[in-house]
Amino acid sequence: MKKPFLLLWFLILLLPISTFGQTIRIAKLENTPDHILGGMLLMEIYKKAHIPLELVTIPSARALIQSSTGKVDGELQRIYKLGDSYPTLLRVPTAFTYFEPSAFASNSNIKIENWHSLRNYKVGMVRGMKFAEIGLKNSKNVHKVNGSDQLFAMLNAKRLDIIVSARFNGLYHISKHNLRNVQQLEPVLERHDLYHYLHEKHKNLVPIINTAIQSMKKSGELARLRKHFYKEILN
Repeated sequence: MKKPFLLLWFLILLLPISTFGQTIRIAKLENTPDHILGGMLLMEIYKKAHIPLELVTIPSARALIQSSTGKVDGELQRIYKLGDSYPTLLRVPTAFTYFEPSAFASNSNIKIENWHSLRNYKVGMVRGMKFAEIGLKNSKNVHKVNGSDQLFAMLNAKRLDIIVSARFNGLYHISKHNLRNVQQLEPVLERHDLYHYLHEKHKNLVPIINTAIQSMKKSGELARLRKHFYKEILN
């Protein structure tokens, strides 16, 4: 047996008896393709760790309230900085996926370079998306909506100049709704590694999930699964 696999089984054997067979309920954001992709990956990670997992679909703003208070057991995927604001949520140290915040517009003449380029436009974002809140903190005219469907519909109707979303999320909505006039602006605004978070009551699971992620990254399994699921969702 390989060392990561042996370590994983050793950590599983150290779990308290009360943990065995317990289903972990993790918040997954609604209508968010990046979370569909991340959820499929996390399911495979938990299978590797032999821990039952249930993904609970919750609106973005409410998800953090429920996970940080322990009403659900954690967050599917969030940026690194989230852990600084929510001390009851423990970051699994190894990132298991990533996303690329991007700007989308229906006006092909708009040119951007970075977040600062958006400051004078009428910009839309989904409420509760921390990466967008951070990136748009200096923008003058920011409109928050409750979901990606509404966000892309407003852009398509030219009620917004620009919207900010994860690149994969945007490509999914453009394809799904045949939004021929909407396009991603280059370059992408950033690239963020994404981390799984567990409520502090499950701190004993953090090293187990972390070892499973490390093992799957080292073998190339995680990259292969991401590529496969990416194509499956877009098709």
